[in-house]
Amino acid sequence: MLSDAYRYQSVKNGSMLFDVKASANGPIVNEIRLSANEYLHISIKLYKDLNFLETEWLVGPINVTDNISKEIIVQYNTDLFNNAEFFTDSNGRQMLKRILFQRPTWNFTIIDPIASNYYPVTNRIHINDRRYRFTVLTDRAQGGSSLRNGQIELMLHRRLLKLANTDLLEPINEISQGRGLVVRGKHRLLFSDGNNKKNSIREKKQVIEFHLQPIILISESSQIPLEKWLKLTHKDVSFTNTLPEGIHLLTVEPFGDNKILLRLENYLDVGDKKHDAIDVNLATIFKTITVTSYKETKLAGNMWKTDYKKHHWRHEAAFSTNFNDDYGRYGDLKAAKEGGRGKDVIDEDFVINLRAKEIRSFIVEYEHL
Repeated sequence: MLSDAYRYQSVKNGSMLFDVKASANGPIVNEIRLSANEYLHISIKLYKDLNFLETEWLVGPINVTDNISKEIIVQYNTDLFNNAEFFTDSNGRQMLKRILFQRPTWNFTIIDPIASNYYPVTNRIHINDRRYRFTVLTDRAQGGSSLRNGQIELMLHRRLLKLANTDLLEPINEISQGRGLVVRGKHRLLFSDGNNKKNSIREKKQVIEFHLQPIILISESSQIPLEKWLKLTHKDVSFTNTLPEGIHLLTVEPFGDNKILLRLENYLDVGDKKHDAIDVNLATIFKTITVTSYKETKLAGNMWKTDYKKHHWRHEAAFSTNFNDDYGRYGDLKAAKEGGRGKDVIDEDFVINLRAKEIRSFIVEYEHL
């Protein structure tokens, strides 16, 4: 829980001023490096032909020799009027509406005005006005909020020396080799037309790309000049073809001789496209192997789907069609249909269908080309 007592103490000390330590302008990226003190540094990068601004921050070890607890946050300010509403992801999946000092299903007493408005941010947080959207993508789970209109705030690091006004059982003061911890991370800032469905789809794709960046391997190559290497025909080592927009290849894992565990995810939300259910042909997604057969499992890959007997849970009322639209409307909800996908899915040959936000797992048998 965020300690408001220490937060107020930090605010009293004033915002930190940054000094420009270095800057660089080039054909690919423009960068400015800033430092506030010996433990707080930030780099701001703008890449050519990319639609985001990237900040890379380095915090720690936080100096607490003055015996004052400190919480290091970053605030991104815009001129958007988001009317005290903001959205955070639900464990990396759908976006959930948040409203300052409110809860969707009950009234609560405000004790800590800052802590009560902080929410987990696994991969993104955004604010909207009637037209525009400002989004911050995170490279790891962090606490975040929008405490003022037009503002997004994220917690980067903290060292709390006492337990006052918190529910914690011990201070948050982790130490390694006699020093406080150092953390380093990145944020990507996107500003877009919030009513444009293509922008929404592109943002979902960027979340995946940000968390699953290519791993770069470097080897010694003095035996071949660059000009000759560029003419090679086998530089592409990918074994997959391009997937339809909205489909993410989530898992490819060996599962025995000539078998793989394959998971595919439809990362679109309902309404992103006119037809948000997407067909995928398993026979054409690989370049170097030929799929001979497949059988669907449950999500974990530990049970055939045909052997699974669904448990029907009892619940007090129908589930809402759209949680965000129905936020706070306890007595007037549009109920969602029972049964999830409705009728059983009928896959034709090697063509499978994935609806919005659906993940399907398969054991695939293959032969090498």
